[in-house]
Amino acid sequence: MVRSVVVILASFALLFNGCREEDRRTNQAEVERQPQPAPQQKVEQKHEWADAGKAVRQGDLSVQLESVTVGKVKFQEPLREDGESDEDLLQVTVRLDNVGETRKIEYRSWAGRLDFFGRARVSDEFGNEYDRESFGLTASVPGQIIAESIYPGRSVTDVLIFERPVEKARMLRLELPASAFGGTGTLRFKIPLDEKSSWKP
Repeated sequence: MVRSVVVILASFALLFNGCREEDRRTNQAEVERQPQPAPQQKVEQKHEWADAGKAVRQGDLSVQLESVTVGKVKFQEPLREDGESDEDLLQVTVRLDNVGETRKIEYRSWAGRLDFFGRARVSDEFGNEYDRESFGLTASVPGQIIAESIYPGRSVTDVLIFERPVEKARMLRLELPASAFGGTGTLRFKIPLDEKSSWKP
């Protein structure tokens, strides 16, 4: 009698374990059939760089480079004689044209001492970055502006001053935040340099 009970219990145990194993396999198969998320791919962001001789347009504003030179920079201060930089510096002249017909554009200079509207940046092919240069709170560089309303059909030029590039540099990259004129993103120029670290169209 006892042996029969043991045999019956053992049979139930095997049957129960078999059901559990079958349920586990069924659940695993269902999980495998479910769509799995696709592996994430690394997306590389590529920026477009305009040639120095070409204009870049965003909305009604067209921006182009007029010249890039290296040399001593003259500056002016109230109630003082005109001064000149001690070192050679990089001078970039940019032209902004309002090519629209109905809207004036408020431009805040990329040469501004404050960075509320974005900082202009210059780098070279070696990874060097060059800081903007200024000559004090009251000093101004001829041709440099602080802010300007550009009316339809009108244009302004501005002068940006940076550290001098290294002697071996032959390609500069200039980045101009569009926030300076109410735009979005960044305008980018690539500037080939001659043996004098200059460029002219």
